Amino acid sequence: MNTDILIHTCSILHTVPVSQNKYGEEVRGGLPVSSACRFYTSRRIPGRMSSVGIGEFHIDTPKLALPATATVTENDIITSSVMSFTGPYRVSHVNPLADLYSSTLDHIECELEAIE
Repeated sequence: MNTDILIHTCSILHTVPVSQNKYGEEVRGGLPVSSACRFYTSRRIPGRMSSVGIGEFHIDTPKLALPATATVTENDIITSSVMSFTGPYRVSHVNPLADLYSSTLDHIECELEAIE
């Protein structure tokens, strides 16, 4: 992947169980890792359709491109200072993509869900 297109920076928080509270529930924690990235929405691939009584609405899901060297898994939390993509987002799907002419990993594409 041409790293010149990774014009944004994000923080990836991979939470892991670190302890339990007094009720026996796991407490999760972790340190955010900064990574070059690119936020975008795909206009060619339709997102979800939502029906709200007055009609159907197309919902574009934000996506994130990361370099092949990044470590990201489903349910990781993504934040950034990029206008319109500050987050926080939860990674809902991770898709490692190979280079077109070889089998080497080119970049990682993630589908994101907004966390309210």
